[in-house]
Amino acid sequence: MRCFVALELPEPLQARLACTIAALRGVGDVKWVQQQQLHVTLKFLGDATEPQLLPVRAALAAVRGPLCCSLAGVGHFPSHGAPRVLWAGVAGDTAAMAALAARFDEVGGAVGIAREDRPFHAHVTLGRLRTPQAAGTLLARLAANAAQVHSELLPAPAVTLFASELQPGGSHYTSLLRVALQ
Repeated sequence: MRCFVALELPEPLQARLACTIAALRGVGDVKWVQQQQLHVTLKFLGDATEPQLLPVRAALAAVRGPLCCSLAGVGHFPSHGAPRVLWAGVAGDTAAMAALAARFDEVGGAVGIAREDRPFHAHVTLGRLRTPQAAGTLLARLAANAAQVHSELLPAPAVTLFASELQPGGSHYTSLLRVALQ
């Protein structure tokens, strides 16, 4: 089962990001993330078995809040060359987010799930470019909309273990375990 652990975003932040995505639509060949699926990935687990998920579930059950976040600008990965991912930055309790990401990475690594080879970067994926066509125009429009991708600090509602099923219309997420932070 393809899974990941994510920090859910407060609805006002999801709505603000949906407006940003709407302003970018129509430029380039991009697979945009739907509003209800906007989140901060703490750990991508990949194809995990139920025995591998047991310690992840236990680590998730121990998570306590509150944990606050805000939006902090935009960018793309990779930072040089043709962009593949457009993102919104996340600020707030980023040290706590990084600690959670490290904890889930450690727990997953202990049961055979691949460890992260890059440092944690708190962000929300807005879209993935399928081709580099019109990337320059898209990045210019992203930069022009950067001012609206800042927000007040709000409490995140939950940290959730999701199953992700790839479908022709995009990924479908199912909550396997949700820990409220408030």
